[in-house]
Amino acid sequence: MEQVTISPKYQIVIPKKLRAHSKNLIPGNTVNIKRVDADTYLVKVNSSDWVEKMSGMMSSWKNPIEKLERGRNEEEERLKSFEKTS
Repeated sequence: MEQVTISPKYQIVIPKKLRAHSKNLIPGNTVNIKRVDADTYLVKVNSSDWVEKMSGMMSSWKNPIEKLERGRNEEEERLKSFEKTS
């Protein structure tokens, strides 16, 4: 267990030894804190970002950029045909 000091603004610095063991503990990320009892708190690191949370979502796409461009082009064609009929 590491000991840290609470700043006047109630901030703490997570020791380097502990930071080295977490891939998600990086500047800008958030943590959840839960009070367990009067003197005990549980700190859980959230996932590093939305990209990591969504990783694998498009893994079945062979070329995601091409698929997105094709979808955009199809939508533009639909809009053009709609404008012609209006």
